[in-house]
Amino acid sequence: GATGVKNLIYTSDGTFKRVLSAGRYEVIAAHGPEFDAVTQRVDLPPGGAEVRFTAVLKRTVDTKGWVSADFHGHTTASGDTTASREGRVLNLAAEGVEFAPSTEHNRLDTYQDLIELLGLTRFLKSCPGIELTNEPFRINHHNAFPLILHEHTQGGGAPLPDADPVAQIRRLAAWDNGSEKLVQQNHPDIGWIWFDGDGDGTPDGGLAGMFPFQEAIEVWGDDIIKLYPWTYRRTRDTATGQEVWVRENNPIFNWLQLLNAGVRIPAVANTDAHTNYHGSGGRRNYVRSPTDDPLEIDPLEIVRSAAKGHLVITNGPFLEVSLRPADNGGAGSVANPGDEIAAPGGRVIIKVRVQCPNWIDI
Repeated sequence: GATGVKNLIYTSDGTFKRVLSAGRYEVIAAHGPEFDAVTQRVDLPPGGAEVRFTAVLKRTVDTKGWVSADFHGHTTASGDTTASREGRVLNLAAEGVEFAPSTEHNRLDTYQDLIELLGLTRFLKSCPGIELTNEPFRINHHNAFPLILHEHTQGGGAPLPDADPVAQIRRLAAWDNGSEKLVQQNHPDIGWIWFDGDGDGTPDGGLAGMFPFQEAIEVWGDDIIKLYPWTYRRTRDTATGQEVWVRENNPIFNWLQLLNAGVRIPAVANTDAHTNYHGSGGRRNYVRSPTDDPLEIDPLEIVRSAAKGHLVITNGPFLEVSLRPADNGGAGSVANPGDEIAAPGGRVIIKVRVQCPNWIDI
């Protein structure tokens, strides 16, 4: 589905029509976590009468200086997905995501042609990118953008995957003659990479050769605020056909361990969307940007900000945090996410501000 998916309607111009059985309905009009939603009860009488619903969505969250971005999503161009390309673009735009590279499996693509066709350029910007994909799943999926798309060539001129994760990420980083790009480690088991390269539970030095090429790393999980060393996932045993629980390293826990070890890789939160039913938008990155206008977004500016850690990850609330030295009454430089700050006295003043629309609470 593109414009209609289960109980959702995506519209590029704000208008839609839906045929429904007679009855009482709750209609919710929304445009992502920077806007208040409008909810209204609608009664449809028998006999096919038309009832009109009108809503004006008010922007109540101020994100000036930040761009909402999702660096990882898929469409039917990936082959393992039920999401049409048109539906993905409509999903992103409706959710208020302002920048999204195309990251299909092992092929280069972009959403920009569809964004222009649908008249959505003032809402959303895209660029060519890729998810270079091989096994093992937890360590050998790598994103990169922007890349050069070569029309009418196999895979859009994409690099080939490699069974060796270190070789694969090096190849991706060197693609397009070593051009400037963001190389991202997707849905990782950081423990494998850091100390246990084959995942057998015995420390072997890991795959540390990957670290110099990882400019961002996905850490989001449904249990992100439960800082346990392990997470558990249900899967099916291929030999017996029975469902079993598999224990894995908790990405956010391991990422914090990396910080403690002095390894600073910016954390990102992407959807890895494979459907259009609430696929994009449920988690996102807010990236520092010199422009708030999607028409003017330069993908390389997004790359530079993300690589420096000038970003915040969220499932909705918009969080601002800044630090300044406590010496001299708090006068002096101010640090935002990704910055470094000198505080000779060892004390800082922290300022935190959280904004939410009317349908989110924290």
